[in-house]
Amino acid sequence: MFEGHGAPAAARTVGRYAIFDPIGSGGMAVVHLGRLIGPVGFSRMVAIKRLRSELASDPELTTMLIDEAQLAAHIHHPNVVGMLDVVDEAGEVCLVMEYVHGESLAFLARGLADQGLRLPIRIVANIMAGALHGLHAAHEAVGDGGQPLHIVHRDVSPQNILVGADGTTRVLDFGVAKAASRLSTTRIGQIKGKLRYMAPEQVLSKTIGPWTDVWSACVTFWETLTGKPLFTGDNDLQILKHVLEGEIPSPRKLAPEVPEALAALVLAGLARDPNVRIRSALELARGIEAAVGLVSARDIGDWVRRAGRNRLEARAKRIAELDRSTPRRSVPAGRRLATPIASARDARSERPRPVRRRTGLFATFIALTVAAAGLYLSRAPIPIDGSPAAALGSAGAEALSSPAPLQADGRAPAEHPPVPSPPAASSASTQPSAPAVTQVAPTPTPRSNGRAAVVTRRTAPVAPPADPVPASPPPTAIPADDLPPTAADLF
Repeated sequence: MFEGHGAPAAARTVGRYAIFDPIGSGGMAVVHLGRLIGPVGFSRMVAIKRLRSELASDPELTTMLIDEAQLAAHIHHPNVVGMLDVVDEAGEVCLVMEYVHGESLAFLARGLADQGLRLPIRIVANIMAGALHGLHAAHEAVGDGGQPLHIVHRDVSPQNILVGADGTTRVLDFGVAKAASRLSTTRIGQIKGKLRYMAPEQVLSKTIGPWTDVWSACVTFWETLTGKPLFTGDNDLQILKHVLEGEIPSPRKLAPEVPEALAALVLAGLARDPNVRIRSALELARGIEAAVGLVSARDIGDWVRRAGRNRLEARAKRIAELDRSTPRRSVPAGRRLATPIASARDARSERPRPVRRRTGLFATFIALTVAAAGLYLSRAPIPIDGSPAAALGSAGAEALSSPAPLQADGRAPAEHPPVPSPPAASSASTQPSAPAVTQVAPTPTPRSNGRAAVVTRRTAPVAPPADPVPASPPPTAIPADDLPPTAADLF
């Protein structure tokens, strides 16, 4: 659909897009170079499709343009030009598509034909296989609810096959495509598409389907292999008659170098009876790849850059100029680029946290309690229940606080009285001997801060009694005056 380049144009802003030079035009629309001018300095090149000025107010054509955007948005495949956005401003609808740095198959074939040359067979075969993969993706597309859309392109031609400098073939322009969800409808007797590439059932307004696009693709394939048009005539009526009744020769008749298997696939896709014709674009694509073998995208891209060198270099230079001259929204100084989630998280972390008074009061209460306990411990040591100090009283504690050296047999000297054993518990059974017990007694020791500290010292081991292990004496009661202060006493 899109052929030719226009003169450089001044930028026109539509929404967040700047529209520049036209890079292609068709019967009802023009495609321009465009640039997305996003926030924080982000920008990218795009292609913007808009109706011709004299047709922009036509509601039916506007509806067709919206239909094209809705259909293309449901086709996700590398061999289909991606639809990015739709802009409706000041009563004009514009489609924003991905920009592909490349040329149409029609331009590449015409450039070689002007030099008396034809496209390399393996190159053109792989270009067509890529286009067929894109068409199959359109045929199998489903809506948001998973329902089949039954998309039929209806306008497959060399003008609507774009070959990128990256070596990838892409199908574009679903403006006249038929689908179950289209807003616009084709009137009875109205024909949409290019006559030379229409299938017989499309001309006769019969049932169409994926096999209809297979016919159009094979007409395109036949012409690129031979360098000649398949259906000709002085007017539209003669062309239609040739489509319905004319002879369809093998491409080998004009290009003997075409492999027989490839020529047979082309003729199978040009069967006038849809029930005999190859009915799946995927089946035809796989047949082509098996007949000639795959060619890498790098090799195809190198060939495209050589065949379209002048226009591609001129367009790349123009894009560089636009990149330098287009104003961008700069990033404010000190501002960080972050995702919305990260920004929200950072904002929460940077907010001042309120002072929690309850936590402070609790910490103060704990500190006062610990301080009161320290004051009590510094006043007097607390006897341990059941310890020798508690059993002996003050005299025994004083004796244990300064023990004398032990004798050779491990027993204390005579001048130190032995610790009396508590009375044995009555038991009818004999218990095994208890192990030696190391007795300790707290000894108050002055500290540098004037507060007493409790120090424990070890005494000589006491031999176990021969009788069974005695029961522990009852715990010594602590006077009420010696109890530690409670929280209520502190406040």
